[in-house]
Amino acid sequence: MLGIPGFLALAAVWGGAYTLLGWWYRRGKLRREWHRDALAVGVLVLATLAFYWPLFFTQSWIPKGGGDLSSFIYPIYAFAARWLKRGVVPLWNPHLYLGMPFAADNQSGLFYPINLLFFLLTPQLSYEAVELMAVCHVFLAGLFAYTFLRDTISFRVVKRALRPNPPTPTVGRVPAVAGAIAYMFSDLFVVHPGNLNIIATAAWLPLVLCCFRRAVMRRQWGWAGASGVILGVAALVGHAQMFLYVGMSAALYAFFEIGLHSQEGWRANLGRLGKLAVMGAIAFGFAALSLIPAYDLTHYTVRSSMDYSEASEFAIPPAGLVSILVPGFFGRGTGPFWGPWLRTEMGYVGILPLVLALISLVLSWRRHALSRFLLLLGTVGLLIALGPYTALHGWTYALIPFFRQLRVPARARRRGRRRSGATGGLIEWSG
Repeated sequence: MLGIPGFLALAAVWGGAYTLLGWWYRRGKLRREWHRDALAVGVLVLATLAFYWPLFFTQSWIPKGGGDLSSFIYPIYAFAARWLKRGVVPLWNPHLYLGMPFAADNQSGLFYPINLLFFLLTPQLSYEAVELMAVCHVFLAGLFAYTFLRDTISFRVVKRALRPNPPTPTVGRVPAVAGAIAYMFSDLFVVHPGNLNIIATAAWLPLVLCCFRRAVMRRQWGWAGASGVILGVAALVGHAQMFLYVGMSAALYAFFEIGLHSQEGWRANLGRLGKLAVMGAIAFGFAALSLIPAYDLTHYTVRSSMDYSEASEFAIPPAGLVSILVPGFFGRGTGPFWGPWLRTEMGYVGILPLVLALISLVLSWRRHALSRFLLLLGTVGLLIALGPYTALHGWTYALIPFFRQLRVPARARRRGRRRSGATGGLIEWSG
């Protein structure tokens, strides 16, 4: 797909950008050391190429056996690309059943900007192009995570009277790169290369949080609008469950800030809720062309009448958490599975990352409120992923709109799942 010539060309472009930015900085034309950020982004590109090297330098493909990427995503994307090149927006698909809505199918990703670039700029959408779309979103996840961690917001932007002697929670470039790599190669992105719409939606999460955090910390409504646009872009990808989790993460951050600074009074907290409402309204307006028909279509699917037992299928059982430390303890991928529950993929973390995370929390607990929020976010995700084994998933099912039409709670903990005997799942190379 890339080969040595393509790799050398990519390296030349990156080297030129680094040199040019460094020269501008030394000449005083840039106030920030953007060339060092360019170096960090180059590391993320190199990490992406290193992880997917068989795809770029050999005749391999992902995932092994094709999975949903070849049997589901590629056919609908190829159908969309073919008609859009003819100047026709495909509202109807006559090739399924006796015909069914196409644009109203949320997973078609028909209006997602990155999809449109690939649909319109490639002579004919190939399977290799769809593989490249998946890899690009893994890189974007790392890039957005790096941006979120390197965001230079400090508590100094708020009146000092509210926070005397404020700390400056700036993350260095090296730990930001490490955090970005940890996110882009977390189990969600590794387990789900075939579910392009899942990883593409999740890739936008750090950027949504980054912009919304700026709106809250700087008390600027423009950043609330920006976070709404980005959330709307994530909605257009076409995975309702992941989109809902991204929106819930931003809402959780708003309430976290309200609890953290409750002493500032009701006006300040009402402003935070107002920014959350603005973000949601703009996101809905931006993606309404896709969301409204998709919601109407759900009335004609089995998801319109799912009870709680169906909605909680493929949750992570408490015993399954052992896989966080012991990979494949109950089996995974297409291999044997012996757990006494519906087969659920659980990501491996390892002991060392957990120890490092614990050390980081101890060192930054008082100085960095963001560390506390991320711990809260991970805890809430874990409790939802446990499904009927905790009360929180039942509350979300009962209280949050549209949650009744979703299942596979394990995805809240960035876990995937496969039915026993299903094809695909883990990143495996075929050639």
